[in-house]
Amino acid sequence: MAKNLDYIEKRVLELEQEVTDIHLRGAALVPSSKMDYLRLNEIRKELEDITDGENTLIGNMAGQFEPSYTVEPKEGEQYLNYWPDELTGVSSSKTGEKLALPTFIRNMRVRKCFHVSKYKMSAIYNQNSPSTHTNYAVGLYNLSPAHSTGGFTVSYDGIVDKLNQINNSTFPSYMPESMQDYCKKKHLITWDEYGYLCLLAKKYAFEPLGNSSQGADTKGYMAPSAEYRRAENGLYKISQTRNGVGPNYWRHNGKFTGIADLVGNCRTLIAGAKIVSGIIQVIDFTNTDGLLTPSDLKSSGPLWKAIKTDGTLIAPDTVNGSSVKAFCIDFVEQPTANSQKNTFISDEILIRDNGFYGIVSAKDVTLKEGLTANYLLELLGFLPFKNGGLAGSQYLRNTENLTTCCQVGGSWWIGSSAGLRSLLGYGTFGYASNGVGALSASD
Repeated sequence: MAKNLDYIEKRVLELEQEVTDIHLRGAALVPSSKMDYLRLNEIRKELEDITDGENTLIGNMAGQFEPSYTVEPKEGEQYLNYWPDELTGVSSSKTGEKLALPTFIRNMRVRKCFHVSKYKMSAIYNQNSPSTHTNYAVGLYNLSPAHSTGGFTVSYDGIVDKLNQINNSTFPSYMPESMQDYCKKKHLITWDEYGYLCLLAKKYAFEPLGNSSQGADTKGYMAPSAEYRRAENGLYKISQTRNGVGPNYWRHNGKFTGIADLVGNCRTLIAGAKIVSGIIQVIDFTNTDGLLTPSDLKSSGPLWKAIKTDGTLIAPDTVNGSSVKAFCIDFVEQPTANSQKNTFISDEILIRDNGFYGIVSAKDVTLKEGLTANYLLELLGFLPFKNGGLAGSQYLRNTENLTTCCQVGGSWWIGSSAGLRSLLGYGTFGYASNGVGALSASD
């Protein structure tokens, strides 16, 4: 018998709202009783049942549970040779050795799936002081997204530190031992996990349409606003919408089961991608379990690699710009203002940004003549996919002695440039604003 999708959508949102309410009853968004945990377990089972396993509840090591999407590839989608039309240098052969995408390798072993929180990390506002909020590293439906400072700083470094703290927490004494089986250590969504979601969007010709101005989009839909307002010229302007309250076409798969607000609302920080003096660097998560310490994940960590022009990963300090080159950001002309000149991907830097960032449509990013594209750059979002790009724009700098992290997805003020492949690479690891948010993920 066919399922009544209207009922199921209504029921999923009802259950997710109940999850939010259970957490709001507790101190610091931790459920307050054994009965609350038992109810969460019943909700988990019902969510898995009515969504055919797409949605579940995943807890963290502090005992907080968040609605999550299970990213489980269809037959063959976890292998590189499934994607010859989208990724450069990938064999289309369906026989022989099957090599997994980086996304599905951890500790050099292929993993079956991974989980991503459906909603951005959350903020609770002080009713007696509307501009004061506390951030929590748990994504809950219908709460305002965490941003800026408050509880912890919503920056790359701030998120890494906070998740490390949570991963080293202990469960509440009243939490049933049976619920511990559904708790996992969390990490900031990685570049290869986010890249896989973009691959799916391209393969199945669906791109989330984000809000383009003041919580609205080009279709004219106005989403309910978040609690936060910021003053601008004496007026108060909406800067975010509450988690998941927009239409389904704002979600990664166009359905109520999907990851919300990847485009629109706050940008998404991604782990393991940065630009150092214009050179693109990554962390190879295939050799790790994705649960690295802050000393590993931060800019000073030992695991960062540059990408040599043949696609191999090399120690950044071996790049010398002449005999050993790596993929980097260059400008077509010297910019004298922000967004004035395009950037492109090169193996050398001839023009520095002079303090300004460049802008280019994600679909129109070019590669220096004579260089061959590499699928790592395509997964990272620095180059469009082989058969064409997704919507978005790049905002990049190549200042010497400057290190920046990467934020992806559109923000409401970007307008028509918003998209899954919108890439901002001029914020430092400590940069925080009301436009920066974060998603957690886990195995």
